[in-house]
Amino acid sequence: FFAAVVAQPGGERWLILVTSDHGNIEVFSHRRHTANPVPWMAIGPGEEEARQGMSVIRDVHGKILELAGLAAIEKMA
Repeated sequence: FFAAVVAQPGGERWLILVTSDHGNIEVFSHRRHTANPVPWMAIGPGEEEARQGMSVIRDVHGKILELAGLAAIEKMA
């Protein structure tokens, strides 16, 4: 699916990010989130940079801001 999206006219400029909150499906003994790695997929230009430093759900927000060039703005607020 994502390869078809990137193959569309202009798609070579798109960076597609796909993530999921992994929830607690791995541990049935409690209803809290686990500390397991978060799924993170990046397809398109800059995908290698987009994958760097991604390991837990709290990394997602900062990485998206960084890729959008807004990380410095968040730090100033």
